[in-house]
Amino acid sequence: MPEKDFGRYSRKRDMLSVEVSPKMTDRALRIMDALVKRIFAIGGAVEIRLCRNDRERRATTIVIAGVDVTTIRLREKREKVVSENDDLSGRSREIRVDLVSTGVLLFDRGPGSLETELLIDEGPKKVEDGLNDLIIRLIKHAGETRLKENERQERLARWEARQQMEGTQEKVIKYRIGNFYEQQALERERVNELFNDADAYQQAQKIRVFVDALSECMSTEDGTVAIDSDEADYLRWAHQLADRVDPLCESPPSILDDGFNVAEIGPKRPR
Repeated sequence: MPEKDFGRYSRKRDMLSVEVSPKMTDRALRIMDALVKRIFAIGGAVEIRLCRNDRERRATTIVIAGVDVTTIRLREKREKVVSENDDLSGRSREIRVDLVSTGVLLFDRGPGSLETELLIDEGPKKVEDGLNDLIIRLIKHAGETRLKENERQERLARWEARQQMEGTQEKVIKYRIGNFYEQQALERERVNELFNDADAYQQAQKIRVFVDALSECMSTEDGTVAIDSDEADYLRWAHQLADRVDPLCESPPSILDDGFNVAEIGPKRPR
């Protein structure tokens, strides 16, 4: 890897995130290889994806149990070194800041991450020695993330069930209210019908009492009315009317029951 690129594999290509000096390349690749193999051994995966904040760059993502646990990068720690050089005329001094490789390797979450290192060389304890602990932490994080997601899904399911239940209850309430008003209307109709029948019955009784009194007035000295007289026709009509009004009697036919159709009178018009 070129020194001017600080030993960085291009993040614009599908490569693992490794940024070290040429001197540390072999060790860095062995460490990354060991990490990838251990992730695969527990059923996980290491994927290279486009960065969220920079679609032209790639990031290495560790996936365990279907959970995106973290992005990860293996890099070499560098220190800033300030140096002063005379310019060509010797009249002024140029201040220069260089990044110098330290030989210390570390794992972090990638460029732009403000979190502390996931794993770092610390004295005699090297990154290689802490790979198992790192994987255990990643597995624990995956489990916690999965539990939180399951809890979120359960809360969502309970909320949806509650909404459905409330919607069902609302439909039941609406049905019961509608059924109540329907039954109430039917009952009101029956009550009104009863009142009307009772009034009609009383009216029929009044007509009959009146017709009996009228019949006595129309009778001759022997207490009869001539059957073919106008008086007899009127009395028969009055009795029939009382029967039509009385809800307890069969109603004889009446002209009031029929409509009057003008079209049925006279010759039909030609079409």
